[in-house]
Amino acid sequence: MNHNDSGFTLIELLVTVSISAILLGIAVPSFQTFVLDNRSSAQITSLLSTLYLARSEAIKRDEWVVVCKKNADSDNCVTSGDWTQGWIVFVDTNRNAFVDAGEEILRVRGSLADTSQSFSASANVADYIAFDPIGLSRLVNGAPQSGKMMLCDRRGLIATTPVIVQNANGTSHVIKASEDASITSCIL
Repeated sequence: MNHNDSGFTLIELLVTVSISAILLGIAVPSFQTFVLDNRSSAQITSLLSTLYLARSEAIKRDEWVVVCKKNADSDNCVTSGDWTQGWIVFVDTNRNAFVDAGEEILRVRGSLADTSQSFSASANVADYIAFDPIGLSRLVNGAPQSGKMMLCDRRGLIATTPVIVQNANGTSHVIKASEDASITSCIL
């Protein structure tokens, strides 16, 4: 009888399974962090590109263009809830930050798929961001508009939580929460 069978022993199998379990235990939390970071980054990038679009359309059209929080049931602006409900970009001919009959809607973004996310915003940008014909960010009364918007996920506030900074000069950029000492929670 030949004892050179090509196989593996029970001990070899147990060692292999143990090593695999250890590696999986190390990899899964890192992968979850990777997925959450990428999901947040995609949502922030979507809103940031929308702000860039709105500003460029305001300048190009020589009109006021607004980005507002979307009503879950219709393509209209709301003052309740947060930005996870989605947003609308439209030409605001009467400067009231609400979509009225005859005003052109340029883009609509539905609600975010991840219900564990929350989009907190400071008071001046809690409901809308408006751009005047020269690209400045203004409240509907004409006062300069600036503020911050932050996307938190189920991890809460972490150092890498993305924050959009909207400046009154019309520019928008993203920072990490750790870059702003005034940010201490997921509520701005």
